[in-house]
Amino acid sequence: MTIDHLLFVYLCIAVSIIHTSHFRGGTITWRAYNKTPSGSTAFIIVREQWSWRNSYFAPGCNAATIAAKSPMIGSSGNLACVISSCGYFPNMSLWTCCTDFSALADISTGEDSRILSIPLNVSFSIAQTGSNTWSPNLVSGSTGAVNVVSRISTVLRPDGYINSSPVTTVIPVIYKIINVQHVYVVPVVDYDLTDLIRCRWATSSLTNINGFSECGGVCNGVPGASLIENNCTIIFNLTMANTYAAVLLQVEDYFDSLSTVPMSSTPLQFLFYGYSPSSNCTSPPVIINGRPDRSCISALIGVSLTVNVTAQVSCPGKSIVEFFTSSPVGLQKSSILNVAINVYQINVNWIPTSNQSGPQVFCASAIDNTNVFSNQWCITFLVDSVAPVIIRPTPTPPVFIFRDQTLFSLQTTQKSYRPRRSGVNIYFNDANTSTIVRTIDCSRAPEVIYENTTIFINFTASPWISGHLYYVTMDSGVASGEDFCVRSLIQYFGHFMFWIQPRQLRQVPQALPAPRHLPVPPRLHQRLLPVLRAPRHPPVPQQVPHHPPVAPRHPQVLQQVPHHPPVVLHHHLVPPQVLPRPPVAPRHPPVPPQVLHHLLAVLRVPQRAKQQLLRVASCHVLFHDESLYVDSLIEFACNSSLSITAQWTITSCSLNCTNPIQLDSSIETTLTDLHIPERTLPYGTYELKLIITTLNFSSVTMISSVYVRMIQSEIEANLIEYGTSMITHARGENLELNPGRFSVNPDENTFNFTDWTYEYYCRIYGFSDFPSLNGSLLTIDDMRNDVSNASCLANRGNLLFNDSIKSSIVIRSNSLELNQTYQFMIRMRNHQNPSLQTTGYLLVTVDDTRPYTVLIGCVIRTICSREVEFQLVNPTTQVALFSVCNGNCMTLQQITWNVYYGERNSSSNVTQWILFNETSVWFFGQNTSNFTATNGLFLTHPQVALWRFETVYSSVNDTTSSSLIFRINQPPDNGFCSIDPLNGTINSIFTVSCSQWFDSDDIRDYALYVWTNNSEKIIVAFSSDSIFQVRLPAIDNQTSILRLSVHIRDRFYCTTEYFLTEVQVRTDSMVISNLISQLQNSSTEITTNPIVRLLASENQNIVGQVIISLSQDFNKVNKDLIGNVFSIKNNVCSTFPTNLTSLTGASIGTLLRQQHLVLKIEQQLAASALSLIDITNTNTKSTANVVAENRFMFLQ
Repeated sequence: MTIDHLLFVYLCIAVSIIHTSHFRGGTITWRAYNKTPSGSTAFIIVREQWSWRNSYFAPGCNAATIAAKSPMIGSSGNLACVISSCGYFPNMSLWTCCTDFSALADISTGEDSRILSIPLNVSFSIAQTGSNTWSPNLVSGSTGAVNVVSRISTVLRPDGYINSSPVTTVIPVIYKIINVQHVYVVPVVDYDLTDLIRCRWATSSLTNINGFSECGGVCNGVPGASLIENNCTIIFNLTMANTYAAVLLQVEDYFDSLSTVPMSSTPLQFLFYGYSPSSNCTSPPVIINGRPDRSCISALIGVSLTVNVTAQVSCPGKSIVEFFTSSPVGLQKSSILNVAINVYQINVNWIPTSNQSGPQVFCASAIDNTNVFSNQWCITFLVDSVAPVIIRPTPTPPVFIFRDQTLFSLQTTQKSYRPRRSGVNIYFNDANTSTIVRTIDCSRAPEVIYENTTIFINFTASPWISGHLYYVTMDSGVASGEDFCVRSLIQYFGHFMFWIQPRQLRQVPQALPAPRHLPVPPRLHQRLLPVLRAPRHPPVPQQVPHHPPVAPRHPQVLQQVPHHPPVVLHHHLVPPQVLPRPPVAPRHPPVPPQVLHHLLAVLRVPQRAKQQLLRVASCHVLFHDESLYVDSLIEFACNSSLSITAQWTITSCSLNCTNPIQLDSSIETTLTDLHIPERTLPYGTYELKLIITTLNFSSVTMISSVYVRMIQSEIEANLIEYGTSMITHARGENLELNPGRFSVNPDENTFNFTDWTYEYYCRIYGFSDFPSLNGSLLTIDDMRNDVSNASCLANRGNLLFNDSIKSSIVIRSNSLELNQTYQFMIRMRNHQNPSLQTTGYLLVTVDDTRPYTVLIGCVIRTICSREVEFQLVNPTTQVALFSVCNGNCMTLQQITWNVYYGERNSSSNVTQWILFNETSVWFFGQNTSNFTATNGLFLTHPQVALWRFETVYSSVNDTTSSSLIFRINQPPDNGFCSIDPLNGTINSIFTVSCSQWFDSDDIRDYALYVWTNNSEKIIVAFSSDSIFQVRLPAIDNQTSILRLSVHIRDRFYCTTEYFLTEVQVRTDSMVISNLISQLQNSSTEITTNPIVRLLASENQNIVGQVIISLSQDFNKVNKDLIGNVFSIKNNVCSTFPTNLTSLTGASIGTLLRQQHLVLKIEQQLAASALSLIDITNTNTKSTANVVAENRFMFLQ
């Protein structure tokens, strides 16, 4: 994108200033005109906003000067670069056009912006320069010099785009009552949606990101105030009346939580003013707008936008006399209107211009006639952006729905996102009772799912009452756009309405027409009448382009599904077709090496699944310590013999996928599935080819291939043995850190330390961060210093490396300070593949006497997965630990285990540990070397994310301790699943669709469980695909109402259970009767039986499901046969006791022969199931357990 002409002319005339000691604050922001880089330069928009004491201008700012944009207000001096090498930034004058004024506060505010061409990949700071000073009436720093500094960088972000700074605007003077603790949240937004925003106090230190004093003569302007950096919240108490306190902040954006250097730094400077209340009623005015504070709305260039600002007074005799605002250029305000008793309002009108594209913040505060100010209220106008509009709800209202309807959806004109602020609700209202039956907070409720242009609302239980009318209302922001402040949909009423159909009408296939007379309460009738008369779809606002409705991704789950008739399959005499799971395309030809390389880069799947269900012609990436499982689905399209042979071949694709790989003889390659144990295939890319041949047609074959790449597993970097998180160390002893010896490579039996380079880092934990210069960390042996973050060692000569590659390091005795805690970090990089890196951490507390060190480890290492500086544990898993003494422990007298929970301070990257002193039934072995904490500890305290387990070894003279720190692994969340259809037979195919599930550790797999009120849960399907097909059993009687749930697991096996809608399943008596008849008569047509064809596929999921269904049916047949036998016996005994044998022998014999036939079929089914069992495969174990359980049931 190029810009040929950039010229903005403000017809403003400068006015004189009497003196310049009345600065009232300001900010400097900037953003990329186009965030996508093009060429060697980037266009950025730099915006300056300054506030001054209005009475010192002649003439002062007023409504007429704002409309005329003349005369200008400002001061001498410039906005200039603070280093000498940025000639590409021209000085910007501090003279600006007035945008706001307050007669009561005696404040005026002006704004100006410029579009500049800046070279790419440069960083520099700009600052207000001149002779400006603050007001003399300051609590701290009176008449101090003004420094306002902003950091601009055109260095490309890690995602490849040009950054934009955070945007913040406040009212320049905020009035607060003295001697009261106040909490003030600074309104901050960022044009880049995913950035992390942090606020800090401006400093005079030259080591800050700007390399320049950010606060001039007014540093620490609010004595005693504290700042919560992550959400920009100031907690303060003003103690002096009629005095100002200067607030000087730097708002900085970080790419992610691991970033240590901000991408930009935005200054924000304003004033608090302390006052004593002058009346008995001190309640301040309240702004009561429908839009909450810090919300966002879209605004189009050249289109008039009107917003009402409404305030209410709570004290008798008070009124609103002024609205104190901070506005973008061109915004106009009406006079104050008294719209109701104690309610006052102004209308704000604005037509944005092209140079105002992007975020523009508007703030307001109401002032009453006793000079009491309301809290600040701000909204962000997102210029040149269109908010999403709801165009169609589902079910489409007004409509009858059934009482068990639990899933609704809203269709929007564009992709919508979950709102960031809480309290954005959807309300389901009962018109008959005038009550709200359900309030759902869209910011966090799992019942609301955002998927592209559809918003799903899924109730876990139906709250509806038959015959009642319901309507839906929504807060502003339910449908929000993708921009940084999530532009919001306005609130609307009544568009979404439905009636609940009585239960007896459940089988009516079509929706009934709405009744002529509705049971609506009289007081709601007038409110609902305009809605009932309105068209079904309201007109789209003019400023929003209309888009055609987009069909839901899963439309079948949005309505009640009628019964589907059985599907008739037409078979033809063609060879069998080998398909992946689920059935998709025929096989692709081998992938050429250059295409395969591209395929590996694009199609890498970051799942650490031990069993992968791989798709044809896709390349999947597995770690070397993972076993590989490939499943196939064979569908027979002929009515002849089902006998086939299978053969797997594996070739290396290092060149052209032609080098065959010889596998160990223990790996079976003649089955339709393939299991290769972990650490079998070397690193590289492979083609796995399955060749199926029919025995009756040996010349007919079918071939399918999958591609897999084996890569290096994740290395566990341990500085000491067992990966202990925290130890106590004697100051008088040498401290040895040996990652070359104690690190773990899951791919090898021993760790080859010569394959790696080692870099050691250290910080004083709780007091400083890791030392760095110019954004690069300093190693522990680097002789340079970071003045902001002290080195752990005053004398670097006290370090000793044991070899040339630094695989271990010794810190000599007395080098570390007493009673101090240090955090050591090791970074290791592979020689052959520098992109392969790993990091490890250790906390060391230094004490005076310590003859030995205690080490802690997990009894079962695979349960304690390593995640950088923490161990990872699932909340449903117990923790079993052991401790060992490393040194002379002859005087050991006692062992004690302590448990702590942690609270993480993300700004300082430090965790505060609090002793868990509750009497617990979850701990075992608290005074032994082995300790166990059951999962009850984690399940009872779900709000705790960090746990620390400490063992203390006590001897006669001293004690020593060590700890292992765990982070609770969070299960997958934010998704939903559905099943379709909602009724069928045991031969029907049900499709389970899961969507939107998220987990930072990736999703491993999905498992489907079924049960009834009278049975236990059984697993019937598993898949690594989010959409899979399943056949369901009829567990009870002829028709079963099945309950279902999907277990979604992450790669560390943490599980979320999602409950599906109940499904009705019927027995298919005809198919079972045909199977029994064909087996009894040895019919040649048995190959056409659908059950036999499914068993012949040898697919574990399908065979397991078929056997579960048949075992349930045969169990019922057995019970019925036995019941019939006893019925005959009892009947004969009571009527003809003398002829028992002659009368019952034939009947009982027939029944017993039928039972014998059923048992014979069961044995054949069991043989089919057991032929699949491969005890080395976890997936097959699941199937085998199901088969064994059900086989035991029907053989009883």
